[in-house]
Amino acid sequence: MELNNEPEGAPATVLPVDAGAVLTQPALPTLPVVALGQETLPMLAAVVVSTQRIELMRLMEHPAFTDEQRCTATARILAEADPTRLGRWLTNIMRHITQWEEHTLAEAARHNPHFTALEQAPE
Repeated sequence: MELNNEPEGAPATVLPVDAGAVLTQPALPTLPVVALGQETLPMLAAVVVSTQRIELMRLMEHPAFTDEQRCTATARILAEADPTRLGRWLTNIMRHITQWEEHTLAEAARHNPHFTALEQAPE
């Protein structure tokens, strides 16, 4: 409950609030400059390899792969430390998933004429 000390019927007074200077754009945080050199390369390579492994494991959960393929791939992914090779595996796995999805959609369209008609209908 708010108390009002002004007489009833008196106009409400609005007091200005000092909010300080208002910037037109907020200041961006500054980060210290880090020089990348030979001493940082092993750490960066480890981060890249770790990230690639995580992504490969995530992609292997796709239904395009069998449990046996997942098991074999998991062992190979965890044993591999070459970022170039892991990068090629990422490319190949994404290509395999794309082909699997295109094939699966084409099969679904072939078995469902209504789906095919919707795809060919002009917009």
